[in-house]
Amino acid sequence: MVGEVNRPGIFNLEPNSYAADAIAMAGGPTYKADLAKVVVSSPDQSEEIIALGKGNKFNDNPATGPKMEEGLTVYVSEHWLNWEKVTRFSVILGIISAIKTLFKL
Repeated sequence: MVGEVNRPGIFNLEPNSYAADAIAMAGGPTYKADLAKVVVSSPDQSEEIIALGKGNKFNDNPATGPKMEEGLTVYVSEHWLNWEKVTRFSVILGIISAIKTLFKL
C-alpha cells in the first residue's frame, strides 16, 4: 500500500478483500488522495486503474476491481487539485482585495 494513505506499508488482508479494504487498513486516504484513479499492480508489472470514489471519499461500492492477493500493490495517487493550496490562495486573494479596497487602489 503506497501513495496518499495515512499509513503506507505492507498489510495482511483477509481473504476476499478488495483495494478499498487495503486502503482502510492503511488508515484511509489522505486529504490529497484521488480515489478515482487507484492503481493496482501485480508482480508481473501489469496494472489496473480502478475508481473507488471521488477525491478522498469512497463511493457506495468499495468492492471494485480485483480481489487482493499476495504480491499486489495498491497505489493511491494525489489529486491534481490540492484543496489546501486552493484555500490558501483564496485567503491571499481576499487579503489583496481588502487592501485594494482600503487604499482605494
